Amino acid sequence: MTRFERVIRIRLLARRERLVESIASSALRLRSAWANKSEAAGDWRGLELTTEELRNVDRALLRLVQRAYGICERCGRALGTQRLLAEPEAALCNDCDPAASSAARGPPPVS
Repeated sequence: MTRFERVIRIRLLARRERLVESIASSALRLRSAWANKSEAAGDWRGLELTTEELRNVDRALLRLVQRAYGICERCGRALGTQRLLAEPEAALCNDCDPAASSAARGPPPVS
């Protein structure tokens, strides 16, 4: 494992830990809301998003182990250091990920 991959692994593991803590906290809030019969729709959506982030982090950690980290899952090109530093769990290059492409371009100009 390269030095860069070790740094990314540490960042991913730290992020994973924060996400797991957030999920546990959300689950407790939802359990309490359910017991009190209060509305918790926003909490459910937040929990879904956090769980999806955790899946993405876990997939990135798996790609590191499989020596496939930093390679676009769609086209096979390298993602690039800047992309990986900005979003360590990225699985697609800027060309294959419309969200990344628009974020890289920045906001539209103001007329």
